[in-house]
Amino acid sequence: MIDEKFSPGMGLRPGEEFPELEEKVKKLYIALFHSITCYSNQGLHVIVDVGFHTDYFMEFNPYEEMKKILKEENVHFFTIYCPPEVVMERRNRTWGQEWDGKQVPEYVYRWHHAVYKSNSSTHQFDTMCMSSKQIAKEILQIIN
Repeated sequence: MIDEKFSPGMGLRPGEEFPELEEKVKKLYIALFHSITCYSNQGLHVIVDVGFHTDYFMEFNPYEEMKKILKEENVHFFTIYCPPEVVMERRNRTWGQEWDGKQVPEYVYRWHHAVYKSNSSTHQFDTMCMSSKQIAKEILQIIN
């Protein structure tokens, strides 16, 4: 758990909303990447679900930081595309967030655009074309 004073932490949305938290967000990402290295060095596989973006007040690119820290590791970068409307449906089912099924909030579109515009992954999947089980099967074939 991340202390409430650092929230929204790594979930900080694009758009320079909390510039006072950005330095802490950078430290959290760097700590995450180093922890991945620690687990990997113990022979454990690590799967991380993050949405990188560079729309911060300060200059910061988490993807580039990750590449520097994990340069010695066997890393696969996957993008699993999910349309904003589907994101909202899943949020509604998972967290009970109310959504009328009509207007996706602006901040969801902002995040969606920021994360997918700088896509540097080596493997891409689209939830509109494949089920989550099909995507998982493909990923397992790639990493094994």
